[in-house]
Amino acid sequence: MYTVHGKGSKIMKIAVASTGSSINSEVDPHTGRARCFVIYDTGKEDFVVYDNWRVKECQHWAGSRAADILESLGVDAIILRNIGPCAFRRLSGTSIGLYQAPLGSRVVEAIRGFREHELSLVEAPNCTGHNHLLRETL
Repeated sequence: MYTVHGKGSKIMKIAVASTGSSINSEVDPHTGRARCFVIYDTGKEDFVVYDNWRVKECQHWAGSRAADILESLGVDAIILRNIGPCAFRRLSGTSIGLYQAPLGSRVVEAIRGFREHELSLVEAPNCTGHNHLLRETL
């Protein structure tokens, strides 16, 4: 069991775009093409990992496909570094909240930041598709 202490009392499923299958992995800079999603359940204080390999290999629409999967998994919030216009448009029509993880943060740190109300809402796409890494270095 992995406990992430925080102020929030509502039971939620929080998805984090992750570079690996551990709660200590870094937040992936790519949402649609993230290696996997760590889905943390605040009620159980535990997580499951969704391997994103099928979407990661898509040539087009990876962000929108990942958004469809996360919605079908019943997540309430997604913590991410970058999100493109198609995935943002797809998710803006849902009740799923999008939250910005700090650069270089680990999944556990991002979840803790979310529960402590330290993460900002993502209110617009913050990348233009394939140039994520350029924006990360600015």
